[in-house]
Amino acid sequence: IFLGPLVTGLAVFIMAEIYREKTLKLGKALREASSKYLSVFFIILCVTALFFAALRFSSWALAKYFIAGHKTLLHLPVQVWLGPVMIAINLCFVVLIQGLFVYSVPLVMLENMKLVRAIGGSVLLFFKLFLPTVILIVIPLLFVVPVIVLQYNTAVIVNLNVPELVLYIAVAAVLVNGLIVDLFITAATTVLYLENKEKL
Repeated sequence: IFLGPLVTGLAVFIMAEIYREKTLKLGKALREASSKYLSVFFIILCVTALFFAALRFSSWALAKYFIAGHKTLLHLPVQVWLGPVMIAINLCFVVLIQGLFVYSVPLVMLENMKLVRAIGGSVLLFFKLFLPTVILIVIPLLFVVPVIVLQYNTAVIVNLNVPELVLYIAVAAVLVNGLIVDLFITAATTVLYLENKEKL
């Protein structure tokens, strides 16, 4: 959350400079990213908070339902709901929440929009560019699925007498999310925005 805004701001500015075929100046990129740090920080904080709130709510709702004595939901047992279905639900939350906010950083960094207006503009852009945006978010998320599956099976991993694997998986999740997923989504959607800017 604290380092992400600077890296995200840098990524957006650098992609815009490359797209416009301008000479890339790292000092200028750092200044731009630093000057918009608080706005980008708040955007990333909102995305993170909304995702964890959605995750907690879905987990709580399912737990409450099955603790009440129900054996199945939509003919599926608790093991399926708390396993593959929960993973699918979480991925849907990621796509939706990230999609709604994904253009707010380019709007702040490249158009100097104020925070609230940038978030509102991002929501509108998400619906206008819905299909390509969803595709650009889903493709890199495929890299995260194996890590998520492993994280949902930490009890099995601990029982293998290799508990340190849980730590390695957590580190892998951070690296995959930070170095592959987030940067790819940021760069790709920035280019998509620039390509469609004049048409919108």
